[in-house]
Amino acid sequence: MLYISETKNKSVNFLLHPLNYTQFYHKLKTVLDDQEIQIFAKPDVNPDTTSWLADVKGPGKVVDFEQLPSEEKDNMADHLEQFKDRIVAKLSGIKELAPAVKHLFTVPDANDIKAVQQNDVWFPVLIQWACTSNNVTSNIDPLSTLLFRPRNNTDFVSINFMYTNGDIAAGKEFYIEYNGRESREKTNAEGVYNRGRCKLGSTLLVYDKLNNDRVYIHDFNVAKGARYLVNFPLLTGATVTVIDQNKRPLPGERILLTTNGEEVEYSTNEAGMLILDNLEVGKELLIRDGSNTADARKYMINREGNELVFQVNRNQFAPAKITVINSRNENEAGHELLVEIDGVQGEYMTNAGGEIGLGKLRVDSQVKVTNKSDSTNTAVYTVAEGDNDFIFKLVPSKEVKVRLVDGKNRVMPGIKVDFTYNGATQSLVTNDAGVCVMPHSSFIDREKVKVFIHMPSRKVKKEKKEKVKEEKKKD
Repeated sequence: MLYISETKNKSVNFLLHPLNYTQFYHKLKTVLDDQEIQIFAKPDVNPDTTSWLADVKGPGKVVDFEQLPSEEKDNMADHLEQFKDRIVAKLSGIKELAPAVKHLFTVPDANDIKAVQQNDVWFPVLIQWACTSNNVTSNIDPLSTLLFRPRNNTDFVSINFMYTNGDIAAGKEFYIEYNGRESREKTNAEGVYNRGRCKLGSTLLVYDKLNNDRVYIHDFNVAKGARYLVNFPLLTGATVTVIDQNKRPLPGERILLTTNGEEVEYSTNEAGMLILDNLEVGKELLIRDGSNTADARKYMINREGNELVFQVNRNQFAPAKITVINSRNENEAGHELLVEIDGVQGEYMTNAGGEIGLGKLRVDSQVKVTNKSDSTNTAVYTVAEGDNDFIFKLVPSKEVKVRLVDGKNRVMPGIKVDFTYNGATQSLVTNDAGVCVMPHSSFIDREKVKVFIHMPSRKVKKEKKEKVKEEKKKD
């Protein structure tokens, strides 16, 4: 060990108190490699004083940083900056040590930054680390001042941020990686981030994160007088409400969304909505129905107010049956019907309860029911949501019946009868019972029907009587 200096404990404020600095140093040694731990002088804590020692083997030379030649100062600053970033990144990932990171590189004065030479090699060592002075109040951070001092091998890096729509990216949060250390930063009101001095030839990575993945990565090589511009997309959010043809939200619907050429499948929530974020302003959003990909619509993403509605067509089905009742309002069993559904006709017969089950039919479809024995007895129904019980009432058949008898009340078969209605005539012949029947469908109730009976002449009657007598004689 190489002795460097001694501190009176009352003269400094130990920022990691009540931690024991000697024990904390040994904890650091289990985490940091030899080059990293070498930056911190080993504290030997006593009741009134603390000794600070460089962890080296053999003799060495110790000087203040400011006593180094200019070129050596630049090399030392590079060394400190590189290893500081490495150490912060490493300790920040360890839950037990992470709280100490913000104080670890704080020293009371610039004289607490030492340079140790051993075997013609200089390396930096911090004494009174994680301490501030109790004697002097200052807002100056000696180590940051050293790191950001002008160096021949560094240049000041200022990065301008713009959105792809041309707006200044003011107050934009982003990530930057330098010397292997990642930090989250934010632009000022002018959309500028001043990184400070960076080593010429070093690399800066500037990017954002989505779902913890790096996106919109910008890779810069530090050069003298270089300009650095970052273009980030302006991101916003949107809601998509998926409705059917009746304007009702549809939960659990499979929807396909395409942005920047990438299609992603989503499912609507209980309210029939999709809640989207990280959409790029000015870009198109293509929405497609997952059940019918030909059903699609494009939307332009605006900076705000993206409350989108996407309508899909869904066939809904509902159970349906037909109940047939007669003129006495009784269910009619075993009755035949012609049923036409969406243009397709079939023959059906009612069951013992006078019903015909049709199963589930598409809502809004038409059902036409016709009495098979009377084509005029028909009705048309529309399938609605819920249970559909179509009541079909049988209409009693109507007819005009004529029965001919002579003066002795004898039936007169084979007599031609003309029925004239509305200027049209229809001829029938009486049957063996002297009856002829004309369906009522041929005319309307309470309208007059003219009936003309073609009675046979007496000559015909006489000839018929003689013919009958001759046939009896032959017998």
